[in-house]
Amino acid sequence: NLAHLVLSGNAFKEVPVIIEQLFNLETLVVQKNKIVHLPALKGLNKLRELDLFMNAVETVDTAFGTSLPVLSSLLLRANRISQLPPILPNS
Repeated sequence: NLAHLVLSGNAFKEVPVIIEQLFNLETLVVQKNKIVHLPALKGLNKLRELDLFMNAVETVDTAFGTSLPVLSSLLLRANRISQLPPILPNS
């Protein structure tokens, strides 16, 4: 029943795979880590907010967004992304 999860400042190099099993998650904050790739995050149908501020994200999975039907806030400031997948609005 976990709805909000904050994993900031943990030096993660990737988003922990176990997160995809948190089906009721609405907010995920993983600021100030060392994440270099943003995976598709399948199974998070209730995720509304995703915050990856100040990581090292360079790439985003091409399937990202297809399994996040209610995502309304995606924060990627202070990363190394040069291009977002076309599935995202305004990309």
